[in-house]
Amino acid sequence: MVTFYPPNADRGLPTHMAMILLFDRDTGAPLAVMDGRLITEMRTAAVSAVATKFLASPDARILAILGSGVQARSHFEALSLVSEFDEIRIWSRTEAHAQELAAEIGGKATSAEQAVRDADVVVTVSSATSPVLKGEWLKRGVM
Repeated sequence: MVTFYPPNADRGLPTHMAMILLFDRDTGAPLAVMDGRLITEMRTAAVSAVATKFLASPDARILAILGSGVQARSHFEALSLVSEFDEIRIWSRTEAHAQELAAEIGGKATSAEQAVRDADVVVTVSSATSPVLKGEWLKRGVM
């Protein structure tokens, strides 16, 4: 079970909360209740990393991340395990958040368009409710 409460960000709390329930397959008896926030965070990024490993060009060197929250960080960590990026570009609706993430991971904060222009891998992990990426900004063959 996953919940999404955007106002939690203003409270210093995760916007996504999750619980994982494990039941005995023979009896249906509950065996475990686990906090699923971290598992959800890691699983989402892991799926992106697998796709990147098998679908992106082996020469991919520029990573663009649109977003600066938990998923941006977990995607950077997971993608770094399958690709070696020379340049990491970050965009966020809140410029200070983009700057903070860029400083953390050795990237560069920039506009959304500048982030994705000529990027080899583009990750969109923003909770924006309106489009943040235009297809015309993407180079041919981008992952």
